[in-house]
Amino acid sequence: MQSRLTLMDLPEFHVLAANWAEDIYGTFPRTTEGGLEHFTTGDDKLSLNRNHQQLWADTVFMTNLFLAKMARMNNHEELGEEATYQLLLHIKYLLDNKTMLFSHGWDFDKRDNFGKTFWCRGNSWMAYGIPLYLEIMQGKLPDAVSRYLIEVYQNQIQALFSLQSTDHLWHTVLDDSESYVESSGSAGIIAGTFLGLHMGILPKEFTGNAQQSIRSLMGKVDDRGIVTDVSAGTPISANRETYKHIRKLPMVYGQALTICAFAEYLNFSHSEKHV
Repeated sequence: MQSRLTLMDLPEFHVLAANWAEDIYGTFPRTTEGGLEHFTTGDDKLSLNRNHQQLWADTVFMTNLFLAKMARMNNHEELGEEATYQLLLHIKYLLDNKTMLFSHGWDFDKRDNFGKTFWCRGNSWMAYGIPLYLEIMQGKLPDAVSRYLIEVYQNQIQALFSLQSTDHLWHTVLDDSESYVESSGSAGIIAGTFLGLHMGILPKEFTGNAQQSIRSLMGKVDDRGIVTDVSAGTPISANRETYKHIRKLPMVYGQALTICAFAEYLNFSHSEKHV
């Protein structure tokens, strides 16, 4: 498993991380079929909103990667099985088999995908989250599961690169060219692409286009180092127009995903020089 420094790697946080993992595994509210319900921060940022019976793409990145790494670090087989189940369940309900893109969420009460909006940042959670999951769980997944996840990932990346904007980034509603080009989701897609290239699970034919994308992303960083054109906190909506009118503001995840994109590009470039 490649070493990626996270909070749980620091000795002073081992107990805290273990407690978090046990809470997620044992006490977090579940949807029908045992999915992890997605929570969002409330209006005052100190409260939480429960999204009853809802699966969100965000959970795959925010919660499930944490569970997977905790499982590997602590040889916690049941936790690893749970992380794999959660990823497969989210794919089951969020993946659109016609476009190979992911809806933002699924509601078990209404049995729908909230209008099936293909939101850029939501798709980036999957485009980056799936290869990260495969990296974390390398050697611990059945071959059939790894093969399935790689196929889902490859199909999504193929679909995403067919929907690029004229500057080789992506619109906040992926299949709506009238929606604005959004930096954080684009950065996540770029990061996931270079990670896949580095891992050898994505054909090298994507390299040139991905390199054009990283150059365009660099243009979104201003002279203070702030990533521009990042959509602010995005609640789930059944109305596609809602996503198009989310304000663009400097956001921590915009900074973080852009750093990830640059880091994955450098990792890939370095590995290519030593082939």
